[in-house]
Amino acid sequence: MRVPTAVVAAAGAFLAVAATGVPLVQHGREPDVVNLAAGLVLLVAGAQLMALNQTHLTGTLLVLASAAWFVPDLASEVPSMGSVLAATSLVHMVPLVAAVLAAPHGVLVRNVDRAVVVLAVVAAGSAVTGGYQLLVPAVGLALLLAIGTSRQRAGPGNGRAAVAHRAAVLAIVAALTGVPIARATFGRGHEEYLFVS
Repeated sequence: MRVPTAVVAAAGAFLAVAATGVPLVQHGREPDVVNLAAGLVLLVAGAQLMALNQTHLTGTLLVLASAAWFVPDLASEVPSMGSVLAATSLVHMVPLVAAVLAAPHGVLVRNVDRAVVVLAVVAAGSAVTGGYQLLVPAVGLALLLAIGTSRQRAGPGNGRAAVAHRAAVLAIVAALTGVPIARATFGRGHEEYLFVS
């Protein structure tokens, strides 16, 4: 039995409001508008895709990515669970990577795709140790290689679905590889929840 799309959207919106509003009310912390917008885009896109049989898995993964996107923002608000929530700060990239790999066919069709997802899991778990600085860019490169070595990965022709899929791949690869490299190069600070002790 599938959960109605409206229920999924409402639950996701509630989580987004809580993750953004609670720190604002409790500590006067300014909301990160970019972070909020990105998480909501994942939620809306995922909820829409969940409503279709062919893209239900991809939509579910995007909704899970949205939830994982917002949950770490509550780390400082739940003292008893703070370290656990902080350690999940990179979990969102696992369903994101899986969603992109599953998108054209509705399933993970190759062992190499599953291997990329496993690498993403390992990289997400490295949020505690700092190993993410190497592992996250590695996931981006592995994702690009996996897509590049798959024939007809984006489906037949150059339709809107194929173009959208290619854009999603490039955007996620750029985020996974480009952001850590840029931070390391320019000395930009990381969010404190990436340095869990």
